[in-house]
Amino acid sequence: MTSTPISRIVRKALISSIALVAPVAAIAQPTLIRDVRVFDGVDVHEKRSVLIDGNRIVEDDFRGPAPGDAWVVTCAGCTLMPGLIDAHVHAYAGLDDALMFGVTSVFDMFTLPTMTAASRARTAAHLNPGEADLYSAGILATAPGGHGTQFGIDVPTLTAPEKADAWVAARIAEGSDYIKIVVEEGGGVIGRSLPTLDQRIVTALVEAAHRRDKLAVVHTITKAAAQVAIAAGADGLVHFFADAPVDAEMLAAMKERGMFVSPTFAVFESFAGRGGSGELAEHAGFATLLGREAVANLSAATESDRIGAFAPAMQANILALTNADIPILAGSDAPNPGTWFGVSLHRELELLVQSGLSPQQALVAATSAPAQAFGIAGHGRIADGAFADLLLVRGDPTRDIAATRDIVEVWKDGQSAEPLRTERREQIAAASAQGGTAKPLPQDGRIATFAQTGETVMIEAPFGSWNVSTDAMMGGKSTAQASLTPDGALRLTGTVAEGSFAQWAGISWMPGERMMAPANLSSATGIAFRIRGSASGPGVMGFSEAGGQQPALSQIEIGENWRDVTVPFADLPRFDSSGTTMLLIGMFSPGDYSIEVDQIRLVVE
Repeated sequence: MTSTPISRIVRKALISSIALVAPVAAIAQPTLIRDVRVFDGVDVHEKRSVLIDGNRIVEDDFRGPAPGDAWVVTCAGCTLMPGLIDAHVHAYAGLDDALMFGVTSVFDMFTLPTMTAASRARTAAHLNPGEADLYSAGILATAPGGHGTQFGIDVPTLTAPEKADAWVAARIAEGSDYIKIVVEEGGGVIGRSLPTLDQRIVTALVEAAHRRDKLAVVHTITKAAAQVAIAAGADGLVHFFADAPVDAEMLAAMKERGMFVSPTFAVFESFAGRGGSGELAEHAGFATLLGREAVANLSAATESDRIGAFAPAMQANILALTNADIPILAGSDAPNPGTWFGVSLHRELELLVQSGLSPQQALVAATSAPAQAFGIAGHGRIADGAFADLLLVRGDPTRDIAATRDIVEVWKDGQSAEPLRTERREQIAAASAQGGTAKPLPQDGRIATFAQTGETVMIEAPFGSWNVSTDAMMGGKSTAQASLTPDGALRLTGTVAEGSFAQWAGISWMPGERMMAPANLSSATGIAFRIRGSASGPGVMGFSEAGGQQPALSQIEIGENWRDVTVPFADLPRFDSSGTTMLLIGMFSPGDYSIEVDQIRLVVE
């Protein structure tokens, strides 16, 4: 959803428990939230009124009659708190999604700086009412072949400590707000071994960040990795471990260094086989704001039986951190499988409480604690002069953490997000209604015709669009050149380059009205085409809303002679043709290729 500045706040309906004095409010109009419980980021005040004007809180304990031009909000039994802060996401998308669920700021832990530049600029200007504020680590620090290099993004890696200073300087020049370092050797915890940075390089990176007054945070999922980070003098751990108990010596060292920890329990429970966030897709207040992709991703728990051992171990270590007064920051690691932006932070709060934090301590972990840890002044508190990023919920989340899910109102930079939430509900409802009607298909099923003008090859479709596609869009090195054969077939030549799990080259069809928009192809049962040539790992890949971010792949066989290939949609795992976002015919294993393809059609029975 593209957000635009809101010139007027219009209420289409009043919620029975809220009285709004003045249904329409201009941006410049002050807002008075009257006589509600206030959690200010640290303490609870049972009955207060808070006045906001512009993008700031004017008075956190307003007394007296409402200003004559104020929009007055009352909500019996409700609690006002600072907008939530998610201390661990990957924000190449989802900033508007986060805001839908009361998350008004996020800390990104690895996204290309070019992808976040516009959002970071809006954040810096404090004129960002349509999405969560974004602070980013940019590119992470890792070893060649280490964690972070598998995503098809060109990641500059490190092999020696003397390279650390220049590496950190380059990240800051790109706009990184802090430095993220990966220490992950893999092994039994994740089922594979990985190269990782050694102690000398990690220490050099931390020191280089500190020389430039930047925080250095470390990705660790084992006790051994955490020990490396602690010895290096890191400021925080942006995962925690459950492979061994945290011991008193480690806790003392962390306390002495003033470290913080973001456990990211919500994503780990998914990897351990329990889809806890998935239950929130059925929550009455959340379901109408979640598209099919989000629902699918929330339900995508990894097939594993480790949760029975993992959860108690993680809970014990989180409780030990709490008892040692180590600051805990709530982070979801969205949008990894089993999570989604905004939604999963509410699950993380629940998991922190289950680990022994009080509900109020959990709220601190999602408001004032991350704001203080990362030094974002004016956030995470309800105080005079703070930014007016606020969340109003029914009930008392300082006693029952589940109350954070009963959202009444969200304010971002002083503006109500309810018009955006209403727009999102309407979009979800419209998409659901549209999804019930299958798209009319060509009578012969043909979905691609080829033409060439000079050296330019065009692939025309009856609806949607075709493109030559490679992993270069994600920083990969694969190539593809298109031409037409004398008999009018499409010829593709090039190389699939090794370097990421997402390596590919081929042609892709997006059948929707815009890029990656869903189209209902349920009247078709599969895709068919003729193909010949030589290639490594040829196949058909499908993306659909139901599959979330996980593509479905079906391998095919090709040879020197023409072969008629049919790939039933039923052979594409997790693929639902009623919400098709992309179909790709391509090569997915490293090597040179030269193929010809023709007569691409949808199979209609």
